[in-house]
Amino acid sequence: MDSDEEFEYESEDGFQDDDQGDEDAIQIENAYYEADDNKASRPEEALKQFEQVVEMETARGSEVVWRFKSLQAIVILCARLGRLSDMAERYKDLLSYMDQVTRNDASEAINNVLDAVSQCAENQSQQQPESGDTDM
Repeated sequence: MDSDEEFEYESEDGFQDDDQGDEDAIQIENAYYEADDNKASRPEEALKQFEQVVEMETARGSEVVWRFKSLQAIVILCARLGRLSDMAERYKDLLSYMDQVTRNDASEAINNVLDAVSQCAENQSQQQPESGDTDM
């Protein structure tokens, strides 16, 4: 009977590791969606949450799904917040994962980042003439 009990214990332990891995994956996904919900109304908080997703998934191993999506969101948020040096650094991080995601995901990420940066640049150029007009 002792060997049966040991077998049960070993089996339970193995399932706990799998369950823990699933729980970690769910926690990472939930953290991503929570950050995504905060993007528009609380961008600073969302930025921190996306950074946490990157850290959590990095600690977990080789999966990059949520890390890649979070890095994309971080780059876009940094552009909108005017943090261009942070944006450039995180964009390099994003590019380092291009060979680990599907071609469609990579292409979509690049297009989304370019659209966001373009929109931010356009908004800045529209604001500059107005401030120049008031100085005259």
